[in-house]
Amino acid sequence: MLAVFAFWLLVFANGVFATLGAVERSPRWLSLAAIASWVFSFLGSWSIGLATLVVTFIFFALAAGRALGWITRPIHAGIAMIAGVTLWFISVSLVDDYWLFYPWAKILALLGG
Repeated sequence: MLAVFAFWLLVFANGVFATLGAVERSPRWLSLAAIASWVFSFLGSWSIGLATLVVTFIFFALAAGRALGWITRPIHAGIAMIAGVTLWFISVSLVDDYWLFYPWAKILALLGG
């Protein structure tokens, strides 16, 4: 029950962070949305985790573009989103799940899991 609650709490947090990032155009909120969606993807990694990981890559691409000052118009945001989807596809195709969620492996090892 706790895992289900944490899962839906992260889905809600992801929506809030993404909305704040879009409204304020802040890389900080977009980065928090990316981290929340990455955790959400890990929790769903036994079923749909790799498919939801695309959202993480999109948020990180948008956050990086905003932080570097490359996104000044909506077309630039679209290009960053396409770059995020492309990086996701390459990562999911060529990189093992273990490495995509590597910090979780270390955290679970420390917790004795």
